Amino acid sequence: MKKLLLNINLVLLSSLSVTYAVGQNAGDLDTDFGIGGYSVFDPYSNTGELYWDMITLSDDKIIKVGYTDDGGDTDILVAKFQANGLPDSTFGVNGFTTIDLSLGQDEDARGVYEMASGQLLITGYVQTPGSLDGYVMRMNADGTVDNSFGTSSGHTKFNTGDNLVAYGRSVIESGSQIFVGGAAVVGAQLDFVVVKFTIGGGIDAAFSSGGYATMDIAGGNDNMQAMDIKANGSFVFGGTADSMGVLLGVVGSMTQFGTPSTFAGDGSYTFDMGSGLNEVNDLYVDANDNTVFTGDEGLFPNLNGFVTRLTPTGDLDNTFGTNGTLMSDPGATTALYFRSLMETPNGEIVAVGNFDGASQDIYAMMLDQGGSPISEFGGNGDVIVPFAITTNLVTTMAGDVQADGSIIVAGYLESQDFVGENMFMVRLHPLVDDASINELNAISMSTFPNPASHSFEVEGDADVESVELISLTGQVAQTWEAQEVYTLAENVMNGTYILKITTSKGIAVQRLAVQH
Repeated sequence: MKKLLLNINLVLLSSLSVTYAVGQNAGDLDTDFGIGGYSVFDPYSNTGELYWDMITLSDDKIIKVGYTDDGGDTDILVAKFQANGLPDSTFGVNGFTTIDLSLGQDEDARGVYEMASGQLLITGYVQTPGSLDGYVMRMNADGTVDNSFGTSSGHTKFNTGDNLVAYGRSVIESGSQIFVGGAAVVGAQLDFVVVKFTIGGGIDAAFSSGGYATMDIAGGNDNMQAMDIKANGSFVFGGTADSMGVLLGVVGSMTQFGTPSTFAGDGSYTFDMGSGLNEVNDLYVDANDNTVFTGDEGLFPNLNGFVTRLTPTGDLDNTFGTNGTLMSDPGATTALYFRSLMETPNGEIVAVGNFDGASQDIYAMMLDQGGSPISEFGGNGDVIVPFAITTNLVTTMAGDVQADGSIIVAGYLESQDFVGENMFMVRLHPLVDDASINELNAISMSTFPNPASHSFEVEGDADVESVELISLTGQVAQTWEAQEVYTLAENVMNGTYILKITTSKGIAVQRLAVQH
């Protein structure tokens, strides 16, 4: 008997208003990203491109995956961008590469993961008449396929014996093992599936049943959208389950051996918020082993986004939001889709998606660890980012955070400027916590002159070890080891910066105006 929770008690933030903004405050569009704030590129003429997943790499560069369609068969598409949203010319051809694995008529990339080696794991599916197979592929940092991986020229095709689909954000490297999550046809219905591979790309037949572990939630079709690993090595995944015409939201779990876990009692936490149409689109396991997930519920045009937190045992965390959930309800005629969820370096929770009201725009919401909106983000805890170009369709698919807390939002759009669909990315300014700055400044330090023209000095009641000059967008403009006079580089632009001073007593932070 699966655990079924109906009509969860939620807080509806119907009064939550959204802020349209372009500037320098937290949540504002970063106009230094891409071209005027928008990274929208059409890599090939007379084709359409769909992008399903995106990650920021350890060096803050960005990878997006999907497919390209020239009107015939689709091919895998992988794109790499610099941290500033411009294509990385060292990758593929001008930042883009297409791959035809010659496995089927249509080939699609749905998920991407950065390995400890710096290589990329890419997963998705290939389709031929009557068959839908999954694959996992390893790619080098320059965009070439690592032909030493897998069972055939850099990849491994896999199938549970029936049709199988692997979805985005569901490929993970754990030690010397690789796991891919998705949905497989078992007995004429879709069930959750986890497939285990060796680090070399071969299927580990000792895992569960021949390398595949499946899980049926409610007797109908189950679809997985995201997966992560808990502290004990078990898997936790999110998606949907069809139960007699009701689409349940699901967070399920398997042990590290592919057997049912005791998560939420019997291995799955399922819910219906009252509309009969619920989706879990992304999740992660936080530092306290809680599972945080996001999605949407409702019938168009009245769709609402939510963020929920479960305890390590799979129960609602009643210390989060109201009874475990924070819900955003922007109105009866407005659809709000939450597609991706992430945590900033400071622990803020960010959900991103798209807003379908008077227009179709990008949406982002920031919460604290208690599940309350952070008002400094957009002024209300959320923002809508409109497009500078006319769009017919905007679909946010993924989000991630760069090292300084800047938020990358990515997806695809349709516009009269392109043939078919094409990619977009934007970057939102990170949260600058003035309260934290004041607390850090309990270490008494002073900087003079301020404003500074060509140089400045630092004095105080602690020995300086190093100094960093950081822009309000979070970019490190210049660094110094301890010295008597700190000389500004010629390429440091005029403006206001954060000065991070590492001392023998801790870190002090001050604002410094630069006026050459």
